[in-house]
Amino acid sequence: MEATKKLSVSQLSGYIKSVFDDELILHNICVYGELSQLSIRENVSYFTITEGGCYINCVMFSKVENIEVGTLVQIYGSVSFYTKSGKTNFTAKNIVSIGKGSLGDELKKLTERLKNEGLFVSRPKPPIYIGKVAVITSEAGAVIHDIMRVLRDKCVNVDLRLFPAAVQGANAEHTLIEALDSVNEGNYDVVLIARGGGSAYDLDVFNSEKLARAVAESSVPVISAIGHETDYTLCDYCAGVRAGTPSIAAATIADINLDFLARFHTALQKIDMGLIRIYERLTANAYRNASSVIHAMDKKVAANLWRINAASDKLTTSLQRIPEHLQKKLLLVSKSISDKIDDLEKYSDISVGNTIARLESASPLKALARGYAKVLGAKKDVTSVTELKKDDTVVICFSDGKAEAIIKNIKEHSHEPRRKP
Repeated sequence: MEATKKLSVSQLSGYIKSVFDDELILHNICVYGELSQLSIRENVSYFTITEGGCYINCVMFSKVENIEVGTLVQIYGSVSFYTKSGKTNFTAKNIVSIGKGSLGDELKKLTERLKNEGLFVSRPKPPIYIGKVAVITSEAGAVIHDIMRVLRDKCVNVDLRLFPAAVQGANAEHTLIEALDSVNEGNYDVVLIARGGGSAYDLDVFNSEKLARAVAESSVPVISAIGHETDYTLCDYCAGVRAGTPSIAAATIADINLDFLARFHTALQKIDMGLIRIYERLTANAYRNASSVIHAMDKKVAANLWRINAASDKLTTSLQRIPEHLQKKLLLVSKSISDKIDDLEKYSDISVGNTIARLESASPLKALARGYAKVLGAKKDVTSVTELKKDDTVVICFSDGKAEAIIKNIKEHSHEPRRKP
């Protein structure tokens, strides 16, 4: 189909603006509705009024004072079209309160009712380490990309899965609840419900009673990150953690993991220092015991040798006083005794060496060197397979280092009594 006229974006925007400017009914008019959102920046008020399921974005170049969100107001001004953004706003010159709005009252009543039912009590918090994250948000928005960027910038590696859902509109409530149900059927450490900023009308689905109850009943800990930091919804009150923005929620997840890794590293350092102290203490005890045994053996051998030498000297003196034929016989006996003394000295040396060898073999370091290993659990040494559970993390100490392991299977030795023949 061929167009009758071609226009550039600026030409079309300029034409639309001229239509708005020339339409007198859009100037100096009064519009009423409920004030549903209000923010003031640098003496400029940005707000939204809503009525009958419709809303209008408004701007007023002065501060809105003494009027709260949920108030029924009348505003005076004109409709404006901004060519650069292609958006239509109502430029207000004045705003007047004319009563209480119904939407604000209804939301307050619903909030109070859910609070009295106990839906705002403490909910499950994220675990100390987050491995799997489910994100419920629009797949077309920038929110999911902001979350991934924050996790990437903080160098945190998590298994992240997107559960697409509409975050505004007639079908949003159904898709959000359906996505949350799907998350609870899986194995996730935390679920992040996120939406970027918008008007109160845009965030209205997150004040849904059905969605609030689904969040409160979720078995998976929920982090709610809806709109801006100043926006609060029923989902925020029912969640385990409320984050001001999706980016803050991602930073919260990253900080939880970084804190866990820091504490884990500290624990490993303490274990390493403990093993070094145990090694030094056992080594000192082994050398002290060996020195004590050697000293005792030396004293015993020296005492025996002294008695033997004294007896030998006495025999030699006696030999000089007896006849020659008896001297020869005694010399033979003396030589035999001397030979036994030599054997005793050799035996003493061998006995001391064997004692030292037994002490060294009893050392825990020798046991590690022969291929044995020591298993350390989270709080104490592991001495029996009955002290372990599947997926426990343990540290195995060898003679030349240590290794970390995860228990995958446990099998006990059977101890059936022998049958009598």
